[in-house]
Amino acid sequence: MPGYNHYPDCPCGWCVKIGRSRRAFHFDSREANANALLRSYGVTASFYSCFLRPNATCPVCSARVWFYCNSYGSRVYFDEPGWPWPKHGCTNTRRPGADAQALKRRPSGEIDHIADLLTDACRDPREDFRDKYQEYPWETCRVLGVRSSGFERNVEAEAITGDGGIGYFRFTSANSRIHVGDLVSFNGSEVSFPDQQLAEPRRFKAKLITKTDYQSAGAGAGSDAGPEGATEG
Repeated sequence: MPGYNHYPDCPCGWCVKIGRSRRAFHFDSREANANALLRSYGVTASFYSCFLRPNATCPVCSARVWFYCNSYGSRVYFDEPGWPWPKHGCTNTRRPGADAQALKRRPSGEIDHIADLLTDACRDPREDFRDKYQEYPWETCRVLGVRSSGFERNVEAEAITGDGGIGYFRFTSANSRIHVGDLVSFNGSEVSFPDQQLAEPRRFKAKLITKTDYQSAGAGAGSDAGPEGATEG
């Protein structure tokens, strides 16, 4: 029989060992196996690890971390990619190792399998993210094109979390430091991306636009032209 105040299918260690509940033992084993498979995929508590694979190792503590780079020379290790861009403390002053590569989205089949494993492991990374940062995770996107008109930046971006679709948004900045290939975070009303010259990520008010709006704006896809043709640095 299960222990006092325990249900017949209780998965606690005492019931599994003493009560010999078949259902409890199955539940406990399934959760353990799911967690082991999640670790083999490199999935941690991070929401983003469900969609992206950690691709670098901290040279100080050997933890699996996320490497980010852009055309402006930023080279940063993050504990998680995307808003709020938490930097990995061990490597704030270190250059990345040779094993670091650009982040890539997982294949759809792998994402589906990870989602099933998370269910088996009784884990909800979106809720974990909210508990840690007091808000749900933003969409993480890779910039495909930038069209500028004055201080207005019109961006085409591909989601590398969620459904992986392509979308368009607009924000205003005199010196945005945004470039094709960069990773940005977008939540429908704001855009954020890391900046090597600032301790905090840059964050701007933004709004969704249509593909037609994007195509009719600025000097051309991927343009880095600032006001009056000046190039942003």
